[in-house]
Amino acid sequence: ERQEVEDALQRDPKLQRELELLSDSLEPLRAAEGDIEPPTLLAERTCKWVIQRVAMLSRVAVRSTEPGGRPEALVVGDCSGRGNRWTFTDLAVAAGIFFAAALLFLPAVQKSRAAAHKAACQNNLRQIGRALAGYSVHHNGYLPPIAERGNMGTAGVVPVLLKHDDRLRDVPTVICPSSDLAERPELARVPTLEELQAARGRDLHQMLKYMGGSYGYYLGHMHDGVYLRVRSRNRPRYALVSDAPSLHLEGLRSANHGGLGQNVLYEDGHVDFQTECSARGCDDHLFTNNENQIAAGCNAEDVVIARSESRPLAQPIMLDR
Repeated sequence: ERQEVEDALQRDPKLQRELELLSDSLEPLRAAEGDIEPPTLLAERTCKWVIQRVAMLSRVAVRSTEPGGRPEALVVGDCSGRGNRWTFTDLAVAAGIFFAAALLFLPAVQKSRAAAHKAACQNNLRQIGRALAGYSVHHNGYLPPIAERGNMGTAGVVPVLLKHDDRLRDVPTVICPSSDLAERPELARVPTLEELQAARGRDLHQMLKYMGGSYGYYLGHMHDGVYLRVRSRNRPRYALVSDAPSLHLEGLRSANHGGLGQNVLYEDGHVDFQTECSARGCDDHLFTNNENQIAAGCNAEDVVIARSESRPLAQPIMLDR
């Protein structure tokens, strides 16, 4: 049918003008900046209209140029044995309608899927936040500790310790549905504390890299040269967990949501989607300390969220923001 439409367009200047008119009418959509939120139920109403239009056309009487001559319309068979006849103009109009609907409907579907993934990711972080809050209540206000070195000395040990404290039961997953790990969830298994402590060599390397899933976790901070663990004080601007930072995107922003931003869990339990890499309302960068390093914070208010394999006291990496 597409080929027939293309052939008809080549032969018929009138159809060409109609197609140009349709194309011109869509020009405002091409020129608009950003996403356009379609009207409610636009796709459903458009498809319903097309179905009604097809039903109406199928009832149009068949016309012939002369008795026994070739029909003027394209015959489309049906189960009743009667022929439904579409002219090339009808096909061109229907194709144009579906083309216009696709321009609006497909971006809306993609946008809806991205919003669903973002919401599911936020739910994961809220549940992790509740697990952290429960842990702190039973550990004198302190959050799971990240050791200075060794198998327990990376940011990804946080979910391992939550699991050991039986706090991960209500956490759906540590994988963001928008991340690459969503395609290989078996990699992001949270090991037991005993498995982590016993791991060596390549197994340890893989475990440290993936045990935190799609998320990055707090690194703690320094005070007078001493590395200190994080104590929960219900601060609304102190970030604890977020979509894992990326080492190849500007500002280290996460790649989980197409590089458009990251979901961030704060100490008071709320989750916020941020397009920037600084804590909302202040200049503190989420993924580096005040000395622009991927390392523990320089003070108690210096937030640093790092990837699962990142070590708080490893040789810091200097970055250009």
